[in-house]
Amino acid sequence: MNTLVTDLTAVIKFSFLPMILLSLALTLFVGSELFFPIATFLLLIFLYAELPVKAFDDWNYGHSVFFQTQLAVAVTVIILCLTIFVWYWLAPGVDFLGLAALGESWWGLDPMRAREAAPASKTVITGILAGLCSAALSAVYGHELIHKPIGSALHRMGVLAHIITFFSYFSVSHPLGHHHLMATKEDHATPRRGENLYQFAWRSRIGKQRQTWALEKNRLAKLSVPVWHWKNRALRYWLLEALLAFSLISFAGWQAVSILILIGLTANFFMEIANYVQHYGLLRAPQKPIESRHIWSANHTLMNYMFAGAGRHAAHHVTTEDFWRYPGGNEKDPQMAAGLLLTALLSLYPPLFKYVMNRKLTHWDWEFASAEERHLAISASRSSGDKILMAHADELESSAIATDVQVA
Repeated sequence: MNTLVTDLTAVIKFSFLPMILLSLALTLFVGSELFFPIATFLLLIFLYAELPVKAFDDWNYGHSVFFQTQLAVAVTVIILCLTIFVWYWLAPGVDFLGLAALGESWWGLDPMRAREAAPASKTVITGILAGLCSAALSAVYGHELIHKPIGSALHRMGVLAHIITFFSYFSVSHPLGHHHLMATKEDHATPRRGENLYQFAWRSRIGKQRQTWALEKNRLAKLSVPVWHWKNRALRYWLLEALLAFSLISFAGWQAVSILILIGLTANFFMEIANYVQHYGLLRAPQKPIESRHIWSANHTLMNYMFAGAGRHAAHHVTTEDFWRYPGGNEKDPQMAAGLLLTALLSLYPPLFKYVMNRKLTHWDWEFASAEERHLAISASRSSGDKILMAHADELESSAIATDVQVA
């Protein structure tokens, strides 16, 4: 267990992304010239975070109240930032939530005038930042919080983060589906060998929506409650999403549709990218426990501070609570092609991603897979349509036959 000072220092490190987003939101709102320098600094930090500087750091932080408070504060700050970015996107035609009027009456500012004089490049960067806030709320902080006990304040905050980003199905399907089925054929969030990102994202999204409904239907059936009931969490969450969208369009007109699409697409597509690069092609024998070898990780220390340990994905699946601050994973765990963000960018161009990762899959089959999983790999590789993997399947089958003969 670490000392109080060490844990407080870690809380500050984990707070870097929310704090710099807040700086960008405030400088944007007041029309400060510091906006572009801070945005450039954030980009450089992202690039530096991808470098394998101290690539493995097995954290063991205590003082739960500090870290739980940090999560709650981070979500609150990012929601505030997203609100300001949405205001900027809709202005000057719409004063979203009356923020400009509020700034003028409370602080004597004139945000709308600064907005009218701003270059188009600022609007583009604001859209990117709104997408970053959406991805952080859905795939990072909301993702972590929905693993808290259902009904707790932190769990509710995670669901709120998902509703705001039109991502609420994840609050049901992820902990109850993916965390039990991962790396099997039954898991919609596990990419198949040879499947490109865009095929996977479409299949995964539809599959998880259906799974969300099925999970709630089965849960309510055990309670002798009909599926069309207010206790159906999927229905409640989807209704709140619809009310949020309707309210925004009512307030800002059809101009609001663009920001709704931006927020929703960013949250959902980023999560599919994360699933894709963290689970691509890996296999697990049914009914066998999930181990760190069944996940692609990225143990880049700085990146994991920025994204609440998102790259330590092996620890996320094998540790039951607060994986991002407790020991878990190993430097010998299967690793992505690069850091989380660079691997995500790589996945956008399927031929290059497959060229790199299919070779890593062949290594995984030999070095990490169990005998049963190698048999699964033979079928999965042959079905992939990839020449490298199909040739690899022949080698696996020859090895399996030779092993069977030796055992006999």
